[in-house]
Order: sequence, then C-alpha cells, then structure tokens
Amino acid sequence: MLGENGVGKTTTLRILPLFFGHLSSQIVASGHGQEPWIRFVVPTDASAIAFEYQRGTDAEEDRRLAVIRRRTDDHDSPFYRIYRCGFRKELFVQDSRFLSDEDTQLKANELGIVTTSKLTTSEYRSVILRTPAASKDKARLRAYSLDCSYGSRALDNLDRIVAAMVKARLLLVHGS
Repeated sequence: MLGENGVGKTTTLRILPLFFGHLSSQIVASGHGQEPWIRFVVPTDASAIAFEYQRGTDAEEDRRLAVIRRRTDDHDSPFYRIYRCGFRKELFVQDSRFLSDEDTQLKANELGIVTTSKLTTSEYRSVILRTPAASKDKARLRAYSLDCSYGSRALDNLDRIVAAMVKARLLLVHGS
C-alpha cells in the first residue's frame, strides 16, 4: 500500500481481517475461520461496522460502503451488505437512535442508494475479491463483484497476503 503519512494505510491493514470474518490477531488457515467474535464486536441488532473504500477513480460514484452486522436469528454469525455510496451517517442514525438493518435499508431506498442483498461471509469474500462464488446464486454474486470488488481483477491471494502480514507482525511483536 502506498500513500501519504496519516491517510490510514496501517489502520486499513489492522481492520481488513474483520472484513474477511476474522480478528486481526488471528492467523487462520484457509477454510478454518471462526466467527463468534461477532457477538462482542457487534453486540446489538442496531450495531454495525462500516468500512468505506474507493474503487476505480477518485469519483464519488466509485465509493462503496461495506457493512457488517450480526444475524438476528444467530448472534454468532455476521452478514454483510455493500452500499453504492460512501459513508453516510443518516443510513445508521435517525433522531439520535441507531437504525437496524431493516431501517437502514428503508433509508437507503429513500435516498436512492443501491445495496446488495445480505451476504454470508463466503459470498462477501467472493464479491470483494472478485473470485468465483461457491454458491448456487453465482450470477447475482458475479454482478455484485463487477460493481463492488476491491479491484478490477480477481484478488484471490489477498486474504493470504493479509494473513502473512498479520503473522509477520505477531512474530515481531512477540519476538518469536
């Protein structure tokens, strides 16, 4: 990653694992992720983690907003949505009250903001990494990938790079 001091490169690397369904302190082998962290990081149905990212140009229409929430029927499992906009406070707060996912969707519709449907962790990963989905709804996920992926090409090794960076950092911190 390149950029001026203070623009968020290190912060992005620290929180990026959350958007792959892992804590930044975890080293996880492919296919062996654990998700119970969601109960602690997103404690209520109105809680959310929002991550704005820029794809393509610096134009406003190339901003996306990835949001993690917990499922109402299983508080240990996350779901993800991607919004075709940058961060907008009014999507999450109204009259000093945090909005649930359903209320956020109503607000997005009211504002004309296009969103994805609820995505599982594996669906979300295939969308942002622009990799083939292991889902029966491949066409829908492919369309989301074309509009919401981190890059214009498949980034099928990004999660391995992040895991290697976290592992290297842990080795530095712990002196192993």
